[in-house]
Amino acid sequence: MPLRHDHSPSVTTGPSPSPPTLLAAAASVHSIGVNYGTLDDNLPPPAQVAQFLETHTTIDRIKISDVSPDILRAFADTGILIAVTVPNGEISGLTDLPTASSWVAANIQPFHPQTKINYILVGNEILHWGPQNLRESLVAAVRPSDDGSGNWGFW
Repeated sequence: MPLRHDHSPSVTTGPSPSPPTLLAAAASVHSIGVNYGTLDDNLPPPAQVAQFLETHTTIDRIKISDVSPDILRAFADTGILIAVTVPNGEISGLTDLPTASSWVAANIQPFHPQTKINYILVGNEILHWGPQNLRESLVAAVRPSDDGSGNWGFW
C-alpha cells in the first residue's frame, strides 16, 4: 500500500491573487491538515483527538513533530493521513541505510497499514545558519530513506 499521496494544491509565486481567485482555489482544495501539537500540559488524550477529528471535522491530515506511539495507535483505522517527523536529535543517527531501516522498523512498521502514515519528515526547522553538523546530517539522513524505501515494503 503506497504511503505517498500527491493531493496537495499547487502553489505559484507572483502577484497576490484577487479574492475571487482565492475563493476558487479554496473550492478546489481536497483536504485539510493541521499540526498536532503535543507540548501543552492540558491536552485531551490522543484517542479523543482522533475521534473528534474523524467525526466532527473535515480534517483528513495531521503532522506530528515526533513519533508518538500513542498518537499513531489512536489514529489507526481513522483514514486520517499522518506525517511523522524524525526529531532533530535523531537525525545524525540515521545517516546510513541499516540504521535508517532499523528506525523505520521500530517507529513506522508497527503502526502501518492501520495508521495511514503518508510522509516521514526528517527534522524540523533546520536553518542554514544552524549547526553545520546538523545540516550535513540532514542531507545524509534523507538519502538512505530515499534510496532504501523500496526495502521497507510500503512505498
